[in-house]
Amino acid sequence: MVECRHDHTNTAQRPIPAERRGGEDGDGSDSVDVFFSVGDGSDCAEVDGFPRAINAGGDPIEASFTALVSGPTDDEITSGAGSMFSAQTAGAVNSFTLDDGLLVVDFTDVRGIIPNASTSCGSMALLAQLNATAFQFDDVDRTRYTIEGSCDDFAGWLQRDCFDTNRDGQQLDVPTAERATGSGCAPPADDTLPDGRWFGFVDQAGADALDFDLACWFTGMAGRASGS
Repeated sequence: MVECRHDHTNTAQRPIPAERRGGEDGDGSDSVDVFFSVGDGSDCAEVDGFPRAINAGGDPIEASFTALVSGPTDDEITSGAGSMFSAQTAGAVNSFTLDDGLLVVDFTDVRGIIPNASTSCGSMALLAQLNATAFQFDDVDRTRYTIEGSCDDFAGWLQRDCFDTNRDGQQLDVPTAERATGSGCAPPADDTLPDGRWFGFVDQAGADALDFDLACWFTGMAGRASGS
């Protein structure tokens, strides 16, 4: 493992497209819907949206998923909301990316906290909440969820193979090549690596610089498929 550093700080704010702004409250703040399970339990995928105010100018996708993994409020529970997410899973969103309509949300490893997501009904309820929250935003066409960067770990938790979901609910297999992990799978555009730890191979090294070949790796079922 090689650690590379250089002096670089990016303080730019990402602009929020109009289709990602959610609603607007009377006080000028933005609002989003957070979707939780509702009903009598006969339909595991039944969800409804519960509005949450967010800071004006904040990223609504980030805000909605941050609220989702914190679970329903007491008032929402009184109104019939239910979820595997709770105060125990607050802060479980590591990161998200939105690229060409594909929203990838990465979570911390919450499998030990909500193991019942592995059941048939539990996985349906979990995915319904995640996808309804994601697809309220017009520029999200597909979703993919990962645990600590691994799509296979998330999907395996739900007794499935790595998949994307589109707006009509169809689940699509993710090609093995897209299931690699590591920063080298999506290197920076410039020639200088930002601060952090990077996996790869040193091609040449000099007194002031080195040529470094970034690399990815495969885990789980993706590793088995790539090695077969």
